[in-house]
Amino acid sequence: MDTQKIMQKLFIIFCSVTIFKCSIATAQDGDTALINELIKDIAASQVKTNGEFYAGMFPSFRECGGAPHNYQPDNNIFFTAITAFTLRNLLPHLQ
Repeated sequence: MDTQKIMQKLFIIFCSVTIFKCSIATAQDGDTALINELIKDIAASQVKTNGEFYAGMFPSFRECGGAPHNYQPDNNIFFTAITAFTLRNLLPHLQ
């Protein structure tokens, strides 16, 4: 999965979480299913065991467009940190 697809997926997740956060006051029973699916999607995107990426990270790749072409895994903590920060701030509203 390339960086652009990962960024698009995370952008959709963060937009969904932001929309949820803005609509907490008007939450209905159907929102619980949406929240559960978003949390499952986030968990599925997270690396489970050490390999190319450290366990717990969200995969990202770095690429050098020059010769020779270089495309390799990158244990970049940015996406992982911002996801954890957002979920931690939303945790009181999800219980």
